[in-house]
Amino acid sequence: MTAIPPRKARMERIDLRTSANTKRLIVKASALAGLSISTFMINSAHERAQQMLAQHEALTLSAQDWDKFVSIIDNPSPPNQHLKTAMKKHLANAG
Repeated sequence: MTAIPPRKARMERIDLRTSANTKRLIVKASALAGLSISTFMINSAHERAQQMLAQHEALTLSAQDWDKFVSIIDNPSPPNQHLKTAMKKHLANAG
């Protein structure tokens, strides 16, 4: 897990509203962890955000799909007319 910045470096604020049941749950869990409510919530949200982004950014392929992917990368098809036209437009706009 990536380290949370020290208190001094934390300049942003997040305001939340929740139900009484959720607050009780968070208070109890933070006490068991030996953390302040704020630290517990920031650590938990930070960890979950990293997990969510990792899942979103990861690509899992079967062995068969991986072999096909590598084959396509190693042996690309020649550019078709649509790709050539798009590249000409890109170069005209970029230059």
